[in-house]
Amino acid sequence: MKKINDSVMFSFFLSFVFIASVEVNGQDTRVIVKGSGGAGQISNAVNHAGGTVNKVLGTNTVVATIDAKSIQSLTREINISEVVIDPVARKSVPKQNKSRVSASPLQVQPAQSFPWGVNRIDAEYAWFAWFYTPWLTGTGVKIGVIDTGIDANHPDFKKNGVSNVILGPSYVGTPTAQDDEGHGTHVAGTAAARGDNNGDGILSIGGPDIGTVGVAPDATLVAVKVLDFNGSGWLSDALDAMVWASNPALGNCKVLNLSLTSVTSNPSTISLVNSYVNTATNNGAVVVCAAGNSNSGTPEWPAGATNAVSVAAIDSANNRAWFSNYGSTVDIAAPGVSIYSTYLGSTYATLNGTSMASPHVAGTCALIYYIMQLVYQSSGAAIYNPTPANIKNRLYITADPLTSPLPIGGRLDAEEAATGGQIGNN
Repeated sequence: MKKINDSVMFSFFLSFVFIASVEVNGQDTRVIVKGSGGAGQISNAVNHAGGTVNKVLGTNTVVATIDAKSIQSLTREINISEVVIDPVARKSVPKQNKSRVSASPLQVQPAQSFPWGVNRIDAEYAWFAWFYTPWLTGTGVKIGVIDTGIDANHPDFKKNGVSNVILGPSYVGTPTAQDDEGHGTHVAGTAAARGDNNGDGILSIGGPDIGTVGVAPDATLVAVKVLDFNGSGWLSDALDAMVWASNPALGNCKVLNLSLTSVTSNPSTISLVNSYVNTATNNGAVVVCAAGNSNSGTPEWPAGATNAVSVAAIDSANNRAWFSNYGSTVDIAAPGVSIYSTYLGSTYATLNGTSMASPHVAGTCALIYYIMQLVYQSSGAAIYNPTPANIKNRLYITADPLTSPLPIGGRLDAEEAATGGQIGNN
């Protein structure tokens, strides 16, 4: 949050109302307001106190923008029980991170290379398992990328000129979810950059296919923009986006990737995060989140939610990346150092972060969903029903052990998780 004047931190109890660490910056402050009597009455209270309601988050919860001087007036409203800051959400990358291949659009795309991360998790062995035709590449499974958007025009998202990107809503005031920062495009490429760009049925490392290849190269990417051109946004927008993307009547995504984090210790906010992750899960989506890059065992959010898949980052030596968070809430580890992927303007970049680790897991979830669905349709066995619980179970029970002295879960094994096979030996 930009600080214009000196900051004052309010954290005090009134007779009935808790104001939790609301940061006052000499400008309007974005807050989450809880109360009783329904969203309509809470909204009326916000308006009466001089604030503006941004959105309804639940039956008795709204997000509002209010001048710092009016916060105390809001707390005096009879049906308001709590006012907490809406935490800032940021892309989950460490500083000094980016190495771009080109600063301007490439006239000629580079020949396709095979990213070490996709190779390390043995994704290619899942694609060609059982000599199944067509390839087991996650065809049509929707992955919601809740991020800075996606560059839908990037040629590496296209097969025979047709993009696998759907631009969903933007929560930051832009007309569409087209990427204007680059982070979301990079994340999306790791999850599902096309492998067979020219549609000849051959994955051509070295050409004529281009650029890179994602974990689930025939999945469909649904862009939801909650971070702006600086890679920043609000946690409440990310929560709202999860529900939109997972709603079968709207985004209909079976996997959500959130390579973003927020820092909060407020129990009410944490409870809200858990409720939204649970809603997305109940809608049928696996919620995959970057664990964070603070080299810390303290959970960041939404990764810390009970039903989220929290992803740590490892390097090419299978060591925990120096920046990666760890701890009891971290579920699994995936490649997150020197990850080459798509970027803005038909270019490519090499980035570090749990942001880069998370889409390896999201892409794998798409592979698992696709293959489970095939088996379930033929067998009807409940164990193959592609529910979030069954998919997460496959991730966890097939993860390869790591020797990290700090808890980061096992290393992702896409082949075994998706097919049960163990042909790959990375």
